[in-house]
Amino acid sequence: MPQLSPDDWKTLMSASALIVSLCSLWISRRNWLQSNRPIISATVETYAGGNESIAYNLVVTNTGNRPAVSVRLFVSTDGAEKCMAPWVEKFKGSSTTYAHVLRCFSEKGEIPLLANGKSMTNSFGYTRGDEETFWHYGSTLRITIRYWDLDGRKYIVHQPIRIKDSEAFAGGMWKTREDES
Repeated sequence: MPQLSPDDWKTLMSASALIVSLCSLWISRRNWLQSNRPIISATVETYAGGNESIAYNLVVTNTGNRPAVSVRLFVSTDGAEKCMAPWVEKFKGSSTTYAHVLRCFSEKGEIPLLANGKSMTNSFGYTRGDEETFWHYGSTLRITIRYWDLDGRKYIVHQPIRIKDSEAFAGGMWKTREDES
């Protein structure tokens, strides 16, 4: 093995430093892109609840630090219908709850711009304690959220959403004094 001269060592060290710097630059840019982006999520929240039924909203939120454009939700019709009561199949007209819910997952439900820190809400059916319920309580929809940032980078997120009272995550809640009056 040939003996390396001091100049060879300097060249090797300089080349190594350049490689480390380029790797550091790549990692920094990658981390910056991951932390400075829109982050879109969807949840089912309780709109109003009583002792007979619970009405729900579907809430789409941007918790990232950049706006999102062309936010669109997708669900398979079969997957959604498995979470619905059997009677719903007979009532699929354009002004029914069924149509309002599935519109959230159609082209008409696309959100053109969702600013960072903002949410959009849409009615999302209801549950009841009898056979007239729309959703099966506790059922899970597997949805896909597709959106872009302002620079044209595309994001696709697969997320489950659960049809459940959002006021009490485990089903129990103390009654407050305000509720008693």
